[in-house]
Amino acid sequence: MIPFTLLQLEAFVAVCRHGTMTRAAQALRKDRTTLSELINCLEIDLGYALFDRQTRPLSRTPSGDRLYRQAVLFLQEAQAFGGIASQLAAGEGQQLTLSYDVFIPHSMLVSLSAELAGQGVTVNLRCEPRLQGELALAEGRADIGIYQALNRPVGQSFSWQTLGAIEFAVYASPALFAETPVTMMALASHTQLLPWDFMPEYLAQRLQIADRTQSVNERELLIALLRAKQGWAMLPTHFFTQQRVGVERIETVMGRKGMLHPVVALWQPGKVGHTTLRYVLDAAERNFTA
Repeated sequence: MIPFTLLQLEAFVAVCRHGTMTRAAQALRKDRTTLSELINCLEIDLGYALFDRQTRPLSRTPSGDRLYRQAVLFLQEAQAFGGIASQLAAGEGQQLTLSYDVFIPHSMLVSLSAELAGQGVTVNLRCEPRLQGELALAEGRADIGIYQALNRPVGQSFSWQTLGAIEFAVYASPALFAETPVTMMALASHTQLLPWDFMPEYLAQRLQIADRTQSVNERELLIALLRAKQGWAMLPTHFFTQQRVGVERIETVMGRKGMLHPVVALWQPGKVGHTTLRYVLDAAERNFTA
């Protein structure tokens, strides 16, 4: 048996956020006596105090501190549950918006979309740079994001999970370089084609070798430029699951083993129902590790 109610948790979180019983009661549109009773009953049921009543504004006890974030997450999950339950009651299928960057394998997205469709979930897909995707997640225009990992914290507003890794390798016309394995100096002396409008700093540190670059954000045109010996590119190996005439993976002094870059999923806690979220993450991870 769970020793608390949603109303008690809602009251607890409101007092934490507003600092006094009076302001919390106003925010929840309850009278102060009712809210105080909810907090008192919660503390009795739990067996310990959540607030230090000697301070103004009220401060949380160590136990209250430990429970606060969990209470917030619990309420967010309850809100997501309520939204899904309302959709089912109205006979509506669930809609889910997935944001992803240009390097995420299309095969994984197709499989994921098909699997979720079988569960009555329609996946809307939007390709965008990660920074734009994080803004879409924060503003509620996207539910889950799948991107290359950054070398920085994601912040408290997002939860995250590593899904796998994407392998990168050098691709070019076999006639572009005179000798193989190609040296770093040879790569630096030729134009590097970039499949985006600008080079994000976190990718530049890992993928940019040449000083002279040319951006091409349309994949087939980039392949055509490679074929025409206009430069070389560091690209995900899954771009070339089918053979491209006139374009090959080039052996370099780095060896045949490509560069691996981790991929992560981001989401805001409580914005997606737990069952759907778990299904999406498990399906995405399966596709990366297959």
